[in-house]
Amino acid sequence: MMTRHIERLIRPVAAEQKTHQIEPKRDKTGKAEIKDQVTLSAEAQELLQLQRKIAAQGPEVRVERCRELHEAIAKGTYDIPADKIAAGMLRYWGLLSRR
Repeated sequence: MMTRHIERLIRPVAAEQKTHQIEPKRDKTGKAEIKDQVTLSAEAQELLQLQRKIAAQGPEVRVERCRELHEAIAKGTYDIPADKIAAGMLRYWGLLSRR
């Protein structure tokens, strides 16, 4: 995730903030220990709900492909195509046009 997206998620928006507080732990004398609290923007709450919904649908794992890769790595036959990785990185950073 790009930094600007993260900054947008954690940017405090007073009207949209929702505070969750956890009941503080108490020591033997009954004195409350320090409390922690977290404040989420409405956008962060929406993304959290979306993430939970997606996670509830189950993992998006291609089991057979994972097995093939695991075996190839174990056998030492997995080929890392450095030229394709480099080209993908250059395209990602806009330093190489798409073909």
